Amino acid sequence: MSIAKKAIYGAFWMAGISYIGFAINFVIQLVLVRLLVPEDFGLFALGLSIAEILFIFFSFSFSMAVVQIQEAESLFDTAFYLSLISGFLILLIGGVISICISPYYPFPSVLAFFILCALQPLQGCSYIYSASMEKELQFKKNAFVRGIATNFSGFGAIFLAYLGVGVWSLVGREMITALLMLMGMRWFSHHRFHQRFNRETAKQLLSFGYKMLVSRGLEIIYNRVPNFFIGTFVGTRALGLFSQTYYLATLPNTILSPAHQNVAFATYSKVQDDHEKMSKAFYITNYFFIRLLLPLMLVLFFYSKEVLGILYGAKWLEASPMLCYFAVYAAFLPLFSNLKTFTYSLGRLLDVSKVYLTEIIFLSIGVFFALYTGRISLVALAFSLSLAFGLGTILYFLNRQGITLCLRKLFLIPIMVSSGIVILWSFFLKSYNILFFVDKISCIGFLLTFFVAFTIVILVFEPKRTLENFKYIAKKL
Repeated sequence: MSIAKKAIYGAFWMAGISYIGFAINFVIQLVLVRLLVPEDFGLFALGLSIAEILFIFFSFSFSMAVVQIQEAESLFDTAFYLSLISGFLILLIGGVISICISPYYPFPSVLAFFILCALQPLQGCSYIYSASMEKELQFKKNAFVRGIATNFSGFGAIFLAYLGVGVWSLVGREMITALLMLMGMRWFSHHRFHQRFNRETAKQLLSFGYKMLVSRGLEIIYNRVPNFFIGTFVGTRALGLFSQTYYLATLPNTILSPAHQNVAFATYSKVQDDHEKMSKAFYITNYFFIRLLLPLMLVLFFYSKEVLGILYGAKWLEASPMLCYFAVYAAFLPLFSNLKTFTYSLGRLLDVSKVYLTEIIFLSIGVFFALYTGRISLVALAFSLSLAFGLGTILYFLNRQGITLCLRKLFLIPIMVSSGIVILWSFFLKSYNILFFVDKISCIGFLLTFFVAFTIVILVFEPKRTLENFKYIAKKL
């Protein structure tokens, strides 16, 4: 089977199983936001943000190195050893930090932080087992395990929340996920740990890991440190509102990640020396995604309050300005993630680090201004603006490598149509207040119709190109 065919099959399997799991997990999340209060999510998010700041110093991503390195002696065993060492160091240091910060932070957040540290050895091992399957482009079983672990842990969280344990239901979900992932990945992976360690292979893994350490460290700073500042200086309730709005904004990226991250990285790595094939893979991967995400951006921008009311309920409506400002971030984060994966597969890890550094500078200015003025919703706007700048920067770096990404074909028509819709809405339709339906079913129906109509309008403007891309995918199946 050709690499292209394996990639498309892999994308369908990873996406298909993940989407079923996502639908179940999304319903679980909607139940949890009704059983818990914003402060519960804020307490957990604060503990998670502290944990991920620690993880910055151990973000070697040995599992990605296993996929990217094509030939090395005792590769899996050596990566296994290094992951275990890294995980136990996190556990040890996390215990010391927990004692030090306990007088200054809420006890639930501190304990959640320590438990998350304790799970790292288990998660490191499961990632290596997962990488062994991804390296061979075997995505079916991988996706199955991820779906089972995510959904069963969600059911456990609902049960705990129903019992009234509050924030501990969220901690319990992480524990169940880690255990199920490790057991499932080990069961389906052909690799078994034979306790072999190769120094030369370790040097290759660490060489890749050190570069990833900087890149993934900056990524964690970009995504999680704002949570730490909001929770520390504004409070856990404000952090709860922000973190769950952020969760909604990252849902498109979560939904598409099986195709544009897991499958894409393995595929890009296989053809990393053939720029023409890489460009084609990037174009096909993102053509349809972009045409689905821009309409979603418009829905979130125009109807953030209605979306929050339907999904989370009335107690979350005060977060609607945040979701509105997150609209651009929600639409373009999947594209940025795929470009990042594309750059990683080329071994250009330093370029990704430079991109994250520029994004952090822009985001830091926005976070500081938001904390100074007390308008936390501006943090969401800072995320959107910094991501837009990061997209331009990473495209610039790829262009310098002589890689053609067909950006005009990808973006021109969707952006023109979306701009036209925004202008039409602003001048002619906004004043009619057409979304004040009495029941939620009618509101959901309108939002879905709005989204589908936007998508159809975008596709209608380029029927020939759309048909060609459909045929290309069908031919590879």
